[in-house]
Parts: sequence; structure tokens; C-alpha cells
Amino acid sequence: MSENLLVKIHPDCPNKAPISAPAKEGDVGYDLKVWCEQSTIVPPREMLNIRTGVFVKLPDGYWADIRPRSSTFAKRKLFVMGGTIDNGYTGEISVYIWNPTTEPHEVLNGERLAQLVVCKMNTPKIEIVDRLPVTSRADSGFGSTDR
Repeated sequence: MSENLLVKIHPDCPNKAPISAPAKEGDVGYDLKVWCEQSTIVPPREMLNIRTGVFVKLPDGYWADIRPRSSTFAKRKLFVMGGTIDNGYTGEISVYIWNPTTEPHEVLNGERLAQLVVCKMNTPKIEIVDRLPVTSRADSGFGSTDR
């Protein structure tokens, strides 16, 4: 089994390194740079799908998740919509950016707004049962720990 994350860069991608390894010891995300024509405007309360120029082949037994960088909302007030990259997917990774504000936001080519987090697969088998085990929480849902 290969443990390498195979990465292919689109030949026309203007970003020299559109994906980068985790920056610090203990970090898990690979930063992804967006690929847009010089700049792109994300209109107020709208979402855009922005290219990265990055294609990956995940190691066997792994899947990946698109997540925001922690600074994306804190600094830019933009949301990165999550997405699952299944093990067999080898197409280009793109990033959905949502602007929840009332102002347009400019996104520049090469900005690091999202990250790719690679995870070990664990897909339990489904077993249909008549009853679930009793737990102390049972069906206490949203807000149940605030009481």
C-alpha cells in the first residue's frame, strides 16, 4: 500500500505551488490556493465554485475533506463549504466559497482559503436492529447539555 499523496498540478495553473504540506508539526491540513483570473468577486449572500488546479490520488484506505482555514472566516468573513473527496476521485479539487455578508468580497488568485485534510477510512458495516442500546443521553438532543 502506498502512503504517498500523489498530486498532479494542472499545466495552466498560474500558482507555482497550489498545495502545500502542513506548515507546523502537528498540523493536519494541506493548504489549497484558489485559481481565479487575477481576482474574482464573491457577491453578497452568494456562493462561487473556485478552481485550485490540484488533482490528487489518495493513498489506499484514505479519504479527504475540504475544510476552511481557521483564518478564512476570522479575517475575511467568508465561509468555505466542506466537501468529501472519496478515495477513487482523481478530478480537480475546487472550493465553494460563500459570502454571508451584505458586501462583495474580492478573492485574489493564489489566496489560501481552504485546506485538504486526509483521513484514514473507517466505514463500519450497517446492521439493521429493532432496538438501539440504552444510553444515559438517549434522545436528548440540541441544547440538552445546557440544562
